[in-house]
Amino acid sequence: DTLRDCLKGAPPELVLFDRFYCEERYSFHVQERWPRAARILDMQDFHALRLSRQFAIESGGDITQSMSSFPALEQSNLLREITSIHRSDATLVCSNAEIDLLHTRYGVSREKLILAPFFFSDAELNEFERSKSFEARKGFVSIGTFRHPPNKDSVHYLAREVWPLIREKLPNAHVKIFGSHMTPDIKALQDRDAGFLVVGHAPSLRVLGA
Repeated sequence: DTLRDCLKGAPPELVLFDRFYCEERYSFHVQERWPRAARILDMQDFHALRLSRQFAIESGGDITQSMSSFPALEQSNLLREITSIHRSDATLVCSNAEIDLLHTRYGVSREKLILAPFFFSDAELNEFERSKSFEARKGFVSIGTFRHPPNKDSVHYLAREVWPLIREKLPNAHVKIFGSHMTPDIKALQDRDAGFLVVGHAPSLRVLGA
């Protein structure tokens, strides 16, 4: 009903779909009601690729095997995601690596793919660089909700494999782990002596300046 009420309003110039399953659920309503509106897909993440690599790990593979895993053309989740891209007028993609993969491996036209990593303007990035030089900064930060399985996996991998190597080179270094919906296994990684500080939820990114 909410969608129907929205569709009764003034015609938009552009409709943005948050991930492919939103596009496949609602785009035909938009196309039917507002055929002249541009339909833009925001991938957020190449889901089929992530799930393929997650499956490799869960099947007993190591990180090298996971990174060399790519979804097969006949996999339904890949077909759904690629179909959503083709239905849309343009697609926002998080990285150049994903753009290259979509184009070279899966045949998506580069003209339909737009790099949109963080939406910071050059002026904003330059201001950030001027605010504090690299030499004046210290510490490391990890940010990501723990409802997203790759975020949990990455923190475990950081604690187990990466952080000990960093501490060998930088014995006084510390890392702060931020993320909502913290789980007991993440909380258990807290190790103040090793500089591994599990903070959990933060109300805003302003904590990074603290």
